[in-house]
Parts: sequence; C-alpha cells; structure tokens
Amino acid sequence: MEQKSKQKSHAIRPRDRDPDDGLPLSFAQRRLWFLDQLYPGRAEYVIPFGLRLRGRLDGTCLDSALSGLVERHEALRTRFALAADGEPRQVITAPPRVKATVIDLSAHAEGDHREQAVRKAVAAESRKPFDLASGRLLRALVLELAPEEHLLLVTVHHIAADGWSLHILADELQRLYAAALAGTRSGLPEPVAQYADFALWQRDQLTGTTLHRHLEFWRDRLAGMEALELPTDRPRPTNRSGASSTLNFSVPLHVADGLRAVAAGRGASLFMVALAAFQVTLSRWTGQREVAVGAPIAGRNRAEIEDMVGFFVNTLVMRGEVTDEATFGNLVERVRDYCLDAYAHQDMPFERIVEDLAPERDLARSPLVQVMFALQNVRETEWQLPGLEAEAFDVESQESQFDLWCFLSETSDGGLDGQLRYSSELFDSETVERLAASFTAALTTGAFDPAARTSTWDLLGEKDRRRLLTEFNDTRVPYADDITVCELVEARVALVPDAVAV
Repeated sequence: MEQKSKQKSHAIRPRDRDPDDGLPLSFAQRRLWFLDQLYPGRAEYVIPFGLRLRGRLDGTCLDSALSGLVERHEALRTRFALAADGEPRQVITAPPRVKATVIDLSAHAEGDHREQAVRKAVAAESRKPFDLASGRLLRALVLELAPEEHLLLVTVHHIAADGWSLHILADELQRLYAAALAGTRSGLPEPVAQYADFALWQRDQLTGTTLHRHLEFWRDRLAGMEALELPTDRPRPTNRSGASSTLNFSVPLHVADGLRAVAAGRGASLFMVALAAFQVTLSRWTGQREVAVGAPIAGRNRAEIEDMVGFFVNTLVMRGEVTDEATFGNLVERVRDYCLDAYAHQDMPFERIVEDLAPERDLARSPLVQVMFALQNVRETEWQLPGLEAEAFDVESQESQFDLWCFLSETSDGGLDGQLRYSSELFDSETVERLAASFTAALTTGAFDPAARTSTWDLLGEKDRRRLLTEFNDTRVPYADDITVCELVEARVALVPDAVAV
C-alpha cells in the first residue's frame, strides 16, 4: 500500500529540457528502435488508418489539420539517433509543415480497374517504412477518385503512437479541420504533458524495490517456459521477412452469450474465457500441456496519459497449463487468477522482461511469445467533417512480427468477429482455416458445457472430419472384375516381359 501510494503521488508532469538535448527512450521505444536498426526498411510497425470521403475536400484545411496534430504531439515529430555513449536518444524537433501526398486516380473508370489501382496504392503506402532519424513520424496520402470522392490514408509509426492514440488523433483531426475551414481556433486543450515526459517518468519509476518486485513476479511466472511449437507448413526461415496474411471468422451471438454466462458465473471477463478456449486449442494443436501467448494491454492506467499520443501498449505473457483432468470451468478460474496477478504487474515493460529472461535473441522468432491474443472493445470514431460524409475503411496490415495473431472484437449485435493474422512464410491459408474451425469449436463447447473435461472435446472442423472419415478411408480403386487372376498375370507379362517377376 505504501509503495502504491508513493507511485500515485509521483505524477507525470512536463520536465524542463533543452529541445536540442537528447532524451532517453521509453523501454518500448527502445525495442522498436533496435528492431528498426536490425531490420531496416521493414514495415511491421507502420500503423495506417483510412477514411472514405464524399463531398468537397479542402486540401489546404486538411494540411493545416495534419500540421496541427504534429504541433500538438511531440511524439509525432521526434527523431531518434545514437548519442556519444552508444545509447539511442530522442530529440524533439520543431513542428514541420505536413502536406498530404495527392494521387489522382480519377482517370480510372469506376469498377474493378479502379479498385485494383486503389488497393495497389494503399498497399504501397502501408508498406512504406519510416526513417526514424527524420523526425517525421506521421504522413498522409489522398487518393482522388472523383472531384467529390477521396480516400484519405493517415499513417504513423508505432514508436510514436498505438491503437488508442489513433482514436485521439482521429478526434482531434476532425476538430482541427473544422476550425481551419471556419477560420477559427479549435478549442482543443493543450496537452498536460508529452510522451517524452512519460519516458523520463518511467525510467524514474522502474528502479530499486519497484523494479525488483515486478521482475521477481515475472521471473517466477515464466521460469522454465518453452517456446510454443505450432506445426508449420514450411520450415522456419532463419530471418523472417514479416510477410503475413489474414483470415476472418465469426462467432454467433448465442455462443458469445454462452461465453459471457460462463464468465459471469466465475467472476471472470469475456477475455479470460476466450483466452482459456484459445489455450485449449493451441494445446491440442501443439501437443504441449503448457501454453504461453502474449496479450496486449493498453498501458494507460494513469489519468495523465489517457489523452496522450504515444506508444503505451504493453504485452503481458499469459502462461497456462491445460491438463487432461481439468474441466473448462476449472481452466477459466486458473486463467482468471493468472490474469489478475499479471494485471497487478502490468507496469513492467515487456521489453525489460525480455532483457532479463531472454537476452539471447533468435532472429527466426519473436522473444518469449510467438502467438498473440486480443479481445478488442472497439471504440468507433463518429466522423463529423463539415461538408463531408466520412466512413472508415480497414487497411490490412502487410507484415507481422509474430507467427500468429488472434483478434476478437464484439459486434453491435453482441456476437464476436474474429481475425487470424498469420505468417505466410510458415502457414498455408488452409491450415489457418482449420485452426479457426478448431478455435470456434472450442468456444462453442466451452460456452455450453463448461463442466466437461477439455480433454474430451471434439475440436475437429467439418473439413477435417470429412477428411478423416471419408477421404482417408476411401480406398476404392477401379479394376476389371470379369477376368481371372491368371489372366491378369499373363496380361502384365505381355506388357513388361523383361521385368523381374518377384
């Protein structure tokens, strides 16, 4: 209690600093900077969001709004460089003028040809890396489809922002655009502090007994943990390219409601129940009793950083044991207890745990966890741009740093949408379809029979069932049934008279 009280009293406040001085990176920033040095030119940590706009778009006002975002949030205008001591530093630059790149696609007639040109341009933009030494970590692309129809793609680097930050940027972009169009001030409050202030605060906090307490917890929980060995369709490459593909699936409303009932009956969350079902699925596919996956957590458990743009999301390692005798209800309770303990130690950056537990890096796989799992409570931005109808559109990630990502999100009708993003260097789409079917079966069985032992669950999808029961047992071959065996032998002798008989 004393330590918690002490941490609460130490607020994140603006620090006095020379703008030309290099400042330390947060632990999360440092790891992304290191990976950028290790894999230059990769786009694994490029985060795009897109808008389809109908109406008259004012390009000058859009540029003004984008420039306003960069002026308000130092993280978007930070450059990274090595200091004399060999450590990376972040340097806040003066606010640059941001100008969206415009590509005119109006010459393409509406239809398949234009959609192909759009997909090509969006994919190229989302694959384009950032130069972390430039101090420009936000860019924008406008695709002009017609005089009053545009696509806007805003892209940031993960070292400067996370998913939560995108919602902040989206909300502010609307207000800044409206203000520029009206020739007034936006009325947005000045940020209380900046991300560099958080990085300094984090370095101050994670020292002494606080650091020791968090590290001891994670050392104990992760001792002796083995890598998850999902069966792959191809050998693991020595150096991953990050190439990925996605598969979408859905969980019906009645199953999602059943999962919620299981959660409510055990003091758990929907995330905990879904994670337990995912662990059962992975255990069945790998043959491993112990399963560890990573789970992202927002990392915004302080009021000062709720509206701050920056890289706060942290990864928690969720380790579980799937035993033959355990019921699904038992497993949910164990997952619940583990998660609550992990949440109490969420302030320990994943990057710091990696340094402590896995200092030897394997370039073929991500450290500690190769599979990620997330249940997203998606906060939809209500777009209100003067003179424009705006609708968000999904931009598929081109690269992934993990073997497998499983996303679940609650739909408006109470069901669940799912997505598996997988390394296309390791897995074929058919394999991932089978995995999705197994996971859906686990969710369904767990929802309606939590008292059953998970070792008795049937997780075969319809394709696997048909393959095992029908295709593999279909041993019929055509043969002539109107001649004798002796006649068959004579026919074979006539065909290949010089062949060895036995």
